[in-house]
Amino acid sequence: LNAETVVVYPSEFVGEGRAVTLSGEAFFDVAHDPSKPFTITTADRLEITVLGTRFNVSSYLDVDRAQVTLVEGSLSVADGERKVTLQPSQQAVFDRTDRTLSLHDVEDPGCCAWTNGMFDFKLQPLETILDAISKWYDIRIVYDPAAVARFGAITLQCDRRSDFTHVMEILQEVTDLHYCAEGKTVRITF
Repeated sequence: LNAETVVVYPSEFVGEGRAVTLSGEAFFDVAHDPSKPFTITTADRLEITVLGTRFNVSSYLDVDRAQVTLVEGSLSVADGERKVTLQPSQQAVFDRTDRTLSLHDVEDPGCCAWTNGMFDFKLQPLETILDAISKWYDIRIVYDPAAVARFGAITLQCDRRSDFTHVMEILQEVTDLHYCAEGKTVRITF
């Protein structure tokens, strides 16, 4: 489970299926059992059906997009109206603003790096990186969205066990940001 994540499941799976609900981000490695399909329902009602596979689900309600990235096996993702089936190295993206579900190929499922204690962002918006840092270190990061948006895609790779100041120093090298920490609030300027 990643930071700020809640998974709800019964103490024992009874009946023909294995069902859990998820809010946040989790990596799953599901044992194959065709008689008991594994389903995950996210807080915004995406339904992921699995027979046996390894995958990552990122469904934070404070982020505009939910993402399901398949590492191994096969699974389907449905939003109530549309259903997509993923193959390894594919990602289903649900955009909460326009309620669309799309399928994309991913070269390297770096979204799973957090399971190995790493931040690994390849050509991601600075806003996405700041959001992950905020969740991981349990802090509130305040910035001007227009100023952050001008940076486009950024690549960042570092150990999540690093001190917050170390991660911010790396970002300072890549961008011209300055930060000031006041308790659990960090203000970023450029």
